[in-house]
Amino acid sequence: TCSKERMEKALISIGKKELEELIEDQGEAELTCQFCDNKYHFNKITHSNEKDTFTAEEIFTYLTYVKNNGFRPHYVSVVKKFLTYIWENQLYSVAVPAFSYFSVKTEPPKKQAEDIANEDLLRLDERLKSNASKSLQHALHHIIFHIALSTEMRISQILNLKIDYLNPITGNLKSTSKVSQGELVDIPVTPYTKRFLEAALQLTQSDRDKCLDTDLKQYLFMQELHNNSYKVMDKRIFTDYLKKTCIELNIKPFTARNLRCTYMTKAVEFIMRTNRSLVELNAIT
Repeated sequence: TCSKERMEKALISIGKKELEELIEDQGEAELTCQFCDNKYHFNKITHSNEKDTFTAEEIFTYLTYVKNNGFRPHYVSVVKKFLTYIWENQLYSVAVPAFSYFSVKTEPPKKQAEDIANEDLLRLDERLKSNASKSLQHALHHIIFHIALSTEMRISQILNLKIDYLNPITGNLKSTSKVSQGELVDIPVTPYTKRFLEAALQLTQSDRDKCLDTDLKQYLFMQELHNNSYKVMDKRIFTDYLKKTCIELNIKPFTARNLRCTYMTKAVEFIMRTNRSLVELNAIT
C-alpha cells in the first residue's frame, strides 16, 4: 500500500540538486501512485534565521528526572553526545551553560567472559568425573557441567529443570529464559545431553521417593541435605565447587559464565565447519 512516507522516500531518492530545482521552478512537488492514482503534494518549507533553543532549564529538568528515577548513566551520555552534535553542526541551538550539567560518572564496561581452552576443559572433566564417585552432589555437579557445555542454558535454568520438562518423544527440553518472560520454551537437545539428564533423574530418584514435598520432588536437581531435609541444588555451591576444582588443577578459576561462553563459541565454530547457516544455530545444541 502507498503512503506519504513511501512517496517522500521516493522523492528524496531523485537527489538533492534535482529536488531543489524542481521546488524552485514549481514551488511544490507532486507524485502520483501508479497503483491507486493517489496524489501527494510536497511543499517547500521555509525556515527563519532564528533557531529554536534547548535551554539550560530544560536540560537540567531532564537530568534531574534521570537521577531521581535511578536511570543508568547511559541516559545522560547519549543525550550529551546528541546535543553536542546538533550544536557543533549548527542544527539546533543549545544553551552553552547546559553542558556543565553533564558531569557524570560512567560505569566501567563489564569484562567479557572468556572461553575455556580445550586442554583445560579436558582436565576439568577428568577431575569432575573422578570426584563424581565420591558423593551424589559431586556426581550431579559433573552432570551440570556437561549440560552447561552442550546447551545454551544458564546454570539457574538447569537447576530449575523439572522431571516432566524432557519430552521423551521429541527429545526437546522445556525451560524458561530471560527473554521468554517466564513462559516455557522448547530447547532442542542432543542424545548426548539427554543421557546426562536421564542420569540425573536416576541418581536423584531415591531422594525423590522419600521426599514428602510434592512441589520440591518435581525438580530434577533436588537432593537430601540431612534428617529428611530436601532442597534444590544451589547455583553458588556449583560455582564455588567449579572454582575450587580449577584451583586444585592450577588453572584459572572459571565460572558458569565461562562455560556458557565456551558453548556459544563451540556452537559457532561447528556451524562454520559444517557450512551451516546462523539460522540453524538455535537448532544445534
